[in-house]
Amino acid sequence: MEVLEITDLTVEGFGVAKQSGLVYFVKGIVAPGDVVRAVVTSQRKNYAEAELVELVQASPYRIEPLCPHFSQCGGCQLQHISYQEQLQWKSNFASQNLWKLAREKVDNVHIVPSDLLYGYRAKAHFTFGEENNILNIGYFSKSDKWFALTTCPILKETLWVTAQDVLSVLRKHDLKSYFTSNGTLRHLQVRVSLLTGEKQVLVTFTQFPKNFENVAEEILSAGISSLALHQNTAQNKTVIGKGATLYNGNQYVQEQLMGRVYNITPVSFFQINPVQAEKLFSIALDYLEPQPEDIVFEGYSGVGAFTLLYAQKVKTVIAAEGVEEAVQQACKNAALNNVDNVQFLAKPVEEAAGSLQQKINKVVVDPPRNGMTQEALNAVARLQPERIVYISCDPSTLARDISRFQPFGYSLNHIQAIDMFPQTTHVECVTLMSRVKD
Repeated sequence: MEVLEITDLTVEGFGVAKQSGLVYFVKGIVAPGDVVRAVVTSQRKNYAEAELVELVQASPYRIEPLCPHFSQCGGCQLQHISYQEQLQWKSNFASQNLWKLAREKVDNVHIVPSDLLYGYRAKAHFTFGEENNILNIGYFSKSDKWFALTTCPILKETLWVTAQDVLSVLRKHDLKSYFTSNGTLRHLQVRVSLLTGEKQVLVTFTQFPKNFENVAEEILSAGISSLALHQNTAQNKTVIGKGATLYNGNQYVQEQLMGRVYNITPVSFFQINPVQAEKLFSIALDYLEPQPEDIVFEGYSGVGAFTLLYAQKVKTVIAAEGVEEAVQQACKNAALNNVDNVQFLAKPVEEAAGSLQQKINKVVVDPPRNGMTQEALNAVARLQPERIVYISCDPSTLARDISRFQPFGYSLNHIQAIDMFPQTTHVECVTLMSRVKD
């Protein structure tokens, strides 16, 4: 048994403590500043893993979690910590990664706070299961066991109400969960539009029920404007598979960012927190400094969310996205907003950037959590743009990629973090890199 002072948290929410030359990673609900008693479960040469046994002295940053599922869920890692300290942790996390992985020293990464600490998510995925033989929606816990939800405070209230309405319809048809009862129901996805108030629902099955037309009609009658029923036969927990998708009602709902309107299908990736997304894109626009003669290459452009915000301020945009359906949606969104100077390419970034003939003077990349592949990064760097705006959802892969750009003559000029997801360890960053002059 060890008595440890928690000085930091990992991105998974484990406590970090240092004692007698060892780094301890402590599982349990701990906060920076806590003094805890923990039992070591595994030890290596330089670190040990431990589990919380007792809270000896509570951190001054501790608060009471709002969600009754906090201890088992794992979706939020920071609800027990004051919001000001959450922001400080996120700033430190970005700074630590920049120094450790890129040798870029930024003592305090400025972070833009969220106006809403709860009720900010406009989209959510749920998993179907049974509790006391009654169909319900829930999540898989930290220990990978399904549990039923009674609430989820980070969701918008209308989203939660919509999920309950859909659940009521499915219960009437005696449908069962694939995960807990060997049934056909897999996942429920709900999105609500902040622009129009429209509600969009995706329900996934291992196979469609025989009366799926009746099920769809009843769900639509619950005030749903866009409904998709999707078949996924994969023997895992993925939401979207390779099966058919049947659309009912409208195929999309509309959302708005900084005056641009976007059509969003149930399988489109679009910002989950549009209010904070506008702040993020505003920073990215400042860093890009779009000019009328600019020729911009954008990688990982998705449905054109950021592309359409700056396209009409530059001469040309060439936007690459590897997902064909996202490119098709981006083209429609461009037409919807009367933007006609973007060439959307359904190609991986490395292939698109590697085949360009034009002189590119600015680049935007917004890669997934695992960052850019080395091939994509090399192809972008060889374009030799004067500036690169990198939008990231993971400071560790961001810092790694900054270090990979350095041999090509790029250095970090500016970075800002944005808190898109309060109560979690997720932190978004926008960075500006420019070429060091020969």
